[in-house]
Amino acid sequence: MTTRYSPKLRPWLYDLVQGVIRFLFLTLSHPRTTGLESCPPQGPAILAVNHLSYFDGPMVLAMLPRRVRPMAAERLRRHFFFGPVMVATGAVFIRRGIGGQLDRAALRALLEILEGGGCVAVAVEGTRSPDGKLQEGKNGVAYLAAKSGAPLIPAAVWGTEEIWPAWRRFRRAEVHLSLGAPVTLDPQALDVSTLDVSTLDKSTRTIMSRIAALLPAQYLPEGEDSPGDGKVTD
Repeated sequence: MTTRYSPKLRPWLYDLVQGVIRFLFLTLSHPRTTGLESCPPQGPAILAVNHLSYFDGPMVLAMLPRRVRPMAAERLRRHFFFGPVMVATGAVFIRRGIGGQLDRAALRALLEILEGGGCVAVAVEGTRSPDGKLQEGKNGVAYLAAKSGAPLIPAAVWGTEEIWPAWRRFRRAEVHLSLGAPVTLDPQALDVSTLDVSTLDKSTRTIMSRIAALLPAQYLPEGEDSPGDGKVTD
């Protein structure tokens, strides 16, 4: 059962795939990165990422200076391109539960990676944004952070939604990955048998506000405050 959720990570294969994906990004787009030093070079870490495009995950894989295990929707396992990339990089495949319920087995697989000192990347909104705006976050990332005690790094990607349109015009899109300072969440949200949902809701709102601070204003919902330049103002 564990293998379905988390393929075995083969470091040599990961490094090979990462090198190829990085080469493709550098060749076929104009990647810009800031704040990568916020991610610790070793030890457990959680990247909470917004989700605009299928290219978000590969960009994080390509640009982050350490191995990172992505979380991916189960249906992507069968994708002709992204499926092999996700499997090669040891992705944890997650199924969307009825009524938005958490996939407990996939979360356990992510926790195992964190307990082993690994880094995981999770799309905090749960799915791609339908309109390009930052959506409401799900509590899965806050649960992982509270349960594991791992540093949680807000990460914003933008411009990835323009990759396909740019290629159709034989142009290269400018794409961005920006990491903010780690967020420390209160682990008291968890008890032995009871989950304090209201505390997780508050933690999730904190995470989303930190991601919002990294994004340019055009990616935020109407009326939400933003620095407007894609930079953190901490």
